[in-house]
Amino acid sequence: MKKLMSVMLALLLASTILYGCGTKTPTSPSSATVPSASAPSPTQPLPTTASTSAPADPAVPSDSNKYVTGNSNVNLNAGGVIARQGDWIFYSGLYDGFYKSKADGTMKTKLSDSIGLYLNIVEDWIYYCTWDKKGNLGPARRMKTDGTEEMDLSIGNASYMNIVGEWLYYKVPGGAIMENYDDELYRIRLDGTEQSLITDDRSTDIFIFDEWIYFRNQNDKPVLTKMRTDGTEKSAIGDSGFYWIYVDENYIYYITLKNETSTLNKMYADGTGNEEIADIRISHGLVSFSESWIYYPNESDEDKLYMIKIDGSGNEKINDNIATRIYVLDDLLFCTIQANPPNDNLFRIFTDGTGMIELK
Repeated sequence: MKKLMSVMLALLLASTILYGCGTKTPTSPSSATVPSASAPSPTQPLPTTASTSAPADPAVPSDSNKYVTGNSNVNLNAGGVIARQGDWIFYSGLYDGFYKSKADGTMKTKLSDSIGLYLNIVEDWIYYCTWDKKGNLGPARRMKTDGTEEMDLSIGNASYMNIVGEWLYYKVPGGAIMENYDDELYRIRLDGTEQSLITDDRSTDIFIFDEWIYFRNQNDKPVLTKMRTDGTEKSAIGDSGFYWIYVDENYIYYITLKNETSTLNKMYADGTGNEEIADIRISHGLVSFSESWIYYPNESDEDKLYMIKIDGSGNEKINDNIATRIYVLDDLLFCTIQANPPNDNLFRIFTDGTGMIELK
């Protein structure tokens, strides 16, 4: 069942529901160079825009926190317009700027006029990509969680950002957002050093877990691929048809779309032990994972919001609304819903389907 979605929403979700064609010749990460048109100097600290007072250096995680992420992989693959730190929710409207509020919508404060994507929070800094109301990508930025000291990062424009430990992973866009969702992947330390291209494969559905990066490689046909976070030891671990990847200590979970039917599957990290868990009908390109549950619009029930346990049991409806984007923040769901007229505001729902409020 096809549903009408706004142009801006389609742009935001391009990275998760579209895939391209054509091939690129892979380059060894150790010999790769960054395009000079938009590349930062490897020795240049990430912040570049002067502020009224000297900004503090970004916090560098200790070894015990080297896998701590700025946002979940799942949220970032859905555009990453929302993140949580403690009692505060940080989110960006598609049209009118950057906000924070309590989870119940109170104490709403506008932090910036910037429209943010791929939000990551590290200590008291928010890192994010920007775009304008016409869908044009702008510079990657950071600002304090109180909205002060907003500044551009030296990596320039970016179409994706994912911070894990002391590393910032990003993509350098090659065109408009509809054209760059599968650009090559770079990384740089938060102190601005050791910048490198780690793969020029056309990568989507990126999931970084410990020392490994899993992604859908679209050089020729979609193939599930894994590699070290420095780009080495790359190998294909699955054939085409893998979407919305989720990785934990035991398995890789993923959705396949074949003959208009969706299935939930799992396999070991080396690609063996492939097993179908459940047959679920997903109406459009939207799935969100947590550690125990999967949330999705069920085509078999007019696209209403459902959840199913990650082991395939307990499939149940949690809300009668049609979710067009779904984000999971601990025990809370945030989503946009299909409405007439269209409404791109975020709604908060408890994971049991109750307590729905609009973050206006």
